[in-house]
Amino acid sequence: MIKWILLIGVLAFALTGVAGAETLYSYCSGAEMGSSFSGSSVSMTTVATDRFVGSSVLKPVTTGYTVDLSGIGTASAFMRSRFMSGASPAYNSLSGSYFEQTTASGTILKFSKSFSYISGVQS
Repeated sequence: MIKWILLIGVLAFALTGVAGAETLYSYCSGAEMGSSFSGSSVSMTTVATDRFVGSSVLKPVTTGYTVDLSGIGTASAFMRSRFMSGASPAYNSLSGSYFEQTTASGTILKFSKSFSYISGVQS
C-alpha cells in the first residue's frame, strides 16, 4: 500500500512540476506557402524547406519557401499562417493569423519572393 502511495505521489509531482516553475502551455501553429504562374516562356525555380522540429523549445517549428521566375504572364506568391496558444494562470489565450500575397503581370524580367516561418516560445 505504501509503495502505491509513493508511486502516485511521484507521478503527481512529475506531471505537475515544481510549484512556481514556468509551464509550457499547448499551442498550435501552421503555415502554408506557394506560388503560381500562368502564361508562356517561363523559367521558374521553387525551393521549399520541410517543416521540422528545431533545435530547442524556443524554435520548434520552421518552414520556408522561395520562388524565382521570369516569363510573360502573371506570377503570384503567397503565405498564410495561423497560430493559437493555450491559456495559463498568468496569460490569456492568444490567436492570430497572417496573409501576404505578391502578384506581377506582363513581361516579367525577374520575380523573386521568399517566405520564412518560425514558431516557438519567446522568453
